[in-house]
Amino acid sequence: MSASAHNPRAGKEGGNTFGSRHQMKHGHYGVLNWFIRRALDGQPIELYGGGKQTRDYTFVEDAADAFRLAILKLPLDGQHFLVGSPFEASMRQVADLVVAACGQGTVVDRPYPPGVKEIEVLRYLTSFGKFRSATGWEPRVPLAEGVARTVAWFRAEAGGADGGGSRTKGALDVVGCR
Repeated sequence: MSASAHNPRAGKEGGNTFGSRHQMKHGHYGVLNWFIRRALDGQPIELYGGGKQTRDYTFVEDAADAFRLAILKLPLDGQHFLVGSPFEASMRQVADLVVAACGQGTVVDRPYPPGVKEIEVLRYLTSFGKFRSATGWEPRVPLAEGVARTVAWFRAEAGGADGGGSRTKGALDVVGCR
């Protein structure tokens, strides 16, 4: 979101949010949930460049808390804020966390597709200090805990790879898995 003098609101952006009910249909956004889907479906998690690229990841409950605080505490003066986390990890570390949490899955390294390596962002860590100063917000759920909770939710609510769960059809349909 952005803001301008013609629309005097506060803008807040967040990236790499993951957790329950997040789309899992493709990896164009929400890569962590995409990795979880691949592992639960018995498909390999594919990495480029050895998975050395790093990102920060924000658990959905922390992101929701940030949105709530943004509504309650941010001035409506056109400022722009970023929300992220200090939980920086390489794609390889995240893939390994997912495989461990799922108890299954493989990680494979693939060559970059043509034109991708040249535009790859090797490191992205969101600077959310301005948002923290304005709202007092801090992410609370560590990356490994968030991954474990996400896997548990999809297994319980969506059936996961083993087909169990209370709402096998509904949850995966909602997030675009089936």
